[in-house]
Amino acid sequence: PARFAKRLRDLDLPWLLRRLADEKDPEARARIIILLGQTREQIAVPLQADPAAWIQEEIAALGWFLLAAVDEKTPVEAKRFALFKYLNVAEFLGIYTAPEMLARLRSLVKESPADPPLAYMMAECTLRAGDARGALQLAYVAAKMAKAAVRDPKNPHDPSGLLWRPWLIAAMAAKALGHGPAMRKAAQEGLAAGGPAEAFSDYQK
Repeated sequence: PARFAKRLRDLDLPWLLRRLADEKDPEARARIIILLGQTREQIAVPLQADPAAWIQEEIAALGWFLLAAVDEKTPVEAKRFALFKYLNVAEFLGIYTAPEMLARLRSLVKESPADPPLAYMMAECTLRAGDARGALQLAYVAAKMAKAAVRDPKNPHDPSGLLWRPWLIAAMAAKALGHGPAMRKAAQEGLAAGGPAEAFSDYQK
């Protein structure tokens, strides 16, 4: 990971910045800007042991995603994706409270109602906002969406763990509600979907 991050910093970032400086087409520019944000995210991964360096890279990613999201020339689909990525990084950094995140996510969900990552974020933020019952229902919906998504030939794998992460939210919500059977069932489903045993160990009792 460290060598990969160094390559991204030394080669990919300068190349993308040169491309951005030369590119005039709005759609191509939006793609490059989003790639710059994603590259900064990847550079941040091996830096988690150094909070200052990690935050610096994540904030850089945040800025690129926000730039694409607010640029009026960015195509609609790219704008939605950039806004999702912005909120995703903002959540990692703790920029918004859970209710603030929900307010921002709802507008995206209206435009992309069948998007598994958005559905998962809605469930997770709903739980953090203190609505365990609502989070449980949203987690079930997110799990169903993720399962349908990986059946699509365009999504042959589950790189973000979205098959099992909604079940973790469901288990946490069921525990908060004092619903033992639902908690244990969610844990079983999450493990069956490839979730790590340590994530679900407290919800199998």
